[in-house]
Amino acid sequence: MADTEYLRVIQESVTLWNQTRGMYPGVKPDISGVNLADADLAGVDFNGTILYKANLQGANLARADLEGANLEEANLRNADLWRANLRGANLNRANLRGAILASATLIQARLCGADLRGAILVDANFSNADLDSANTWGVRIPGR
Repeated sequence: MADTEYLRVIQESVTLWNQTRGMYPGVKPDISGVNLADADLAGVDFNGTILYKANLQGANLARADLEGANLEEANLRNADLWRANLRGANLNRANLRGAILASATLIQARLCGADLRGAILVDANFSNADLDSANTWGVRIPGR
């Protein structure tokens, strides 16, 4: 269940969100199902955040910290994740069609059943990532 106070904070501004996260570093906010389609979230600190089934379609998540975040079944279609840190993130069954993952870190990320068709993966690091049953048709994953 999504935390309404955290929902209010992220909808207000990335700066306020990051300040709040800095004050409560051990908290793992739950904003499951949030609709942040087309939002400018560049540099956001979503480290460990629960974004289950979140709608982030077309969002700007460039340089975002999503380490250990739960993005299971999230819609990241056409999202900009350039240089994003997705180390250890759960992206199982996430929609990443057309997403920009150039120079992103996906070390030990879980992408089982994820849809990566048309994603831009130039210089992305997929070391020890789990891509079991991921749809990678038409994309070239470095090191695979």
